[in-house]
Amino acid sequence: MNPRRARLSDIAEACGVSTSTVSYVLAGKADRRGISTATANRINTVASELGYVRNRSAQALRRGETSTLVLFYEPPMDRFVERYLLRAAHALEGSGMQILSLPVLNSDAASVVNALRSGICDAGILGVGAELAQAVCNQMPVPPVPTVILGSTDSTPESYDRVYYEQDAAIQEALAHTCPRGTERVVMAAQEEDADLARQTQRWKAYAAFQAGRGAEPELLMHAGTSLPRIFTQALAVLSRMRDEGRLPDVIYCGADRVAIGVTMAATQLGVAVPEPLSVLGTGNSAEAEEHTPALSSIGLSDDSVDAVVSHLLERLADRSTTASAIVERWRLFPRHTTRN
Repeated sequence: MNPRRARLSDIAEACGVSTSTVSYVLAGKADRRGISTATANRINTVASELGYVRNRSAQALRRGETSTLVLFYEPPMDRFVERYLLRAAHALEGSGMQILSLPVLNSDAASVVNALRSGICDAGILGVGAELAQAVCNQMPVPPVPTVILGSTDSTPESYDRVYYEQDAAIQEALAHTCPRGTERVVMAAQEEDADLARQTQRWKAYAAFQAGRGAEPELLMHAGTSLPRIFTQALAVLSRMRDEGRLPDVIYCGADRVAIGVTMAATQLGVAVPEPLSVLGTGNSAEAEEHTPALSSIGLSDDSVDAVVSHLLERLADRSTTASAIVERWRLFPRHTTRN
């Protein structure tokens, strides 16, 4: 049997005071009630010794608050969304608030709408794909709590806090920077398992636009999903064949850092030097990219940009009179050791 949870009456009995006195002290209201410092210290000490955990649920429900932010994502969680989760957790330390992550199964917009309307959180962050985000907006044009949509589009309602990344321009500029004069073949390795889905992504479209600008056709080198062993195995087979045929590309642009890491590992295994003759560029600027050996060149956001979005949401919670707004946190290139420039 589990031990009984410590109650206010247990602390009151141990301290020789009333239950209401204990309640005032643990709620931080001792000074308002004329309770002496010695008594307050004694109550806090006994509460700690008994392992008392304050039950905030009833109080929160009375205020209509939960002290909780929810980040919605489509599984599996990619590194970009995971980064928001971790940075938000750090930002909330000491604030009395917490962040939870909820998977959205089968791109079910109704589950997001129901969760935001149910009162389980004070604010939401949608780290989902553009189609699912739009479906949520269609079903719920005005969210009941402050809600941020990461990677918003022109069709995102102004009732949501909209985070724009200007991803397309950043990808094209980064590719131009990493493709010096004389670069011939620039190919893409996608993180989607399905080739058709890969060609529908914004990252593919930005890459294809870059290729069109230099008079070249876009080329999908591989599409392996998010499993690093699978990425490595597929990259090993593709690069081995191309090396034997004398057709190695000059630059491989990868739709995710994890894909770029798998490609770099495969190239190293085959004795193909990175960044010369083969440059590899990732997307996301994840912690993995910086920690990998060699450190991975990547396109994405800085930690400061991620923190700015989280801080904006906290400011909205602190002052409910503020309205939703647009936030522009532009992606940029973080050149490291896997590209020539």
